[in-house]
Amino acid sequence: MRPLIKRKKDYLILTIIMILIIIGCILYQWYFTGISFEVVIRENCVSNSTPNKELLFIDSNGQKYYTSCLDKLDVHLKDNRVFTMKQALEQEEVTLNQLFKQAKSKEGLWDGGTTIYRYSNFSIIRCQRGLFTESSNRDIIFAPADAKVESGFCDSTSENEKLSESEIVAIAQETVKKEWQSKITNWTQPEIKIVQFHEEPNIKEKGAELKSSLVGIDLYQVTFFLDNTSEEKLVVYIDCYDKTVYGLDYE
Repeated sequence: MRPLIKRKKDYLILTIIMILIIIGCILYQWYFTGISFEVVIRENCVSNSTPNKELLFIDSNGQKYYTSCLDKLDVHLKDNRVFTMKQALEQEEVTLNQLFKQAKSKEGLWDGGTTIYRYSNFSIIRCQRGLFTESSNRDIIFAPADAKVESGFCDSTSENEKLSESEIVAIAQETVKKEWQSKITNWTQPEIKIVQFHEEPNIKEKGAELKSSLVGIDLYQVTFFLDNTSEEKLVVYIDCYDKTVYGLDYE
């Protein structure tokens, strides 16, 4: 009798586990299929033109995300929270795979790897060219619903190796005036992120080697926080590749 009772107990436990798994899958699908998007398309913009690619952010794995001809792309979650696409991805409120699963359709392109995921009011272009080479391109581009990929838009690009964070910190510390050091609260660990300006920035102290335009250039933005001063932040802008310091800004 006892072995039979034990088998029945095991079957019951297994059945309960299976039911919980099924319920979990249903709830998961229910939550993520409730995602909606708010999109504003930029007027008079050609979305398949390489100059209209604007860097959105670069994640911790080096994956680059761009927008093309979009002035706004917000994510509305099932629980009524709203994030920009950048915030949603950076904070892992959504993942790329979850977004891809919600696409109404997808198109594989002639280059053998690039895919366009279509939604009702925008699209995601997943570039995939030159894989396993130094010039591979795996950019993710958010674009209008009718976006196309013409020659040059997803081309492989040869990219120099970026400067390390330790190099960037050293350059930023050397750039900052000595009298600032005692007022900086995060001297050894400044806030560092990669930025790309979509319009010309107004930098208060421009570097001697400042180029005619900083639009579209990958820059390290190094932020020092200040104490006992009229300014709260001291920001240094450094080229990601060649150590050029483009200037200082105060906030």
